Amino acid sequence: MTDEPIPETLALGLDLFAAAWLQQWCDAGGSVQLTPDGKALIGYPEYWSSPSYVEPTTDCLATDQMQQHSRHDAQFQGRMTALMDHLEVVPFGREALKRHMRAHGLAYCAGKGEAS
Repeated sequence: MTDEPIPETLALGLDLFAAAWLQQWCDAGGSVQLTPDGKALIGYPEYWSSPSYVEPTTDCLATDQMQQHSRHDAQFQGRMTALMDHLEVVPFGREALKRHMRAHGLAYCAGKGEAS
């Protein structure tokens, strides 16, 4: 485990960022697993199996249903991509996430509040 040293002046703010990011990520259906070698495996489901999934309305044409599904899928993909971008652009963001999870005894976090 070779974590980048986080400057002490940033540690508290980064821990709060990591907690908020992890909450948003897991609420949206994402997961984070810490590996024994100190890496964070970060993933998320396809839209159709996410908590954001909305069944297309049945009182419209099939093409309209497909457009609804495509729009909702794109919104979900955009949200997850934006969250990943936030984690990557914040200095020490990924390290802060790993440290936050270790500090709270979390080896895995997924779904709405599921953690172990």
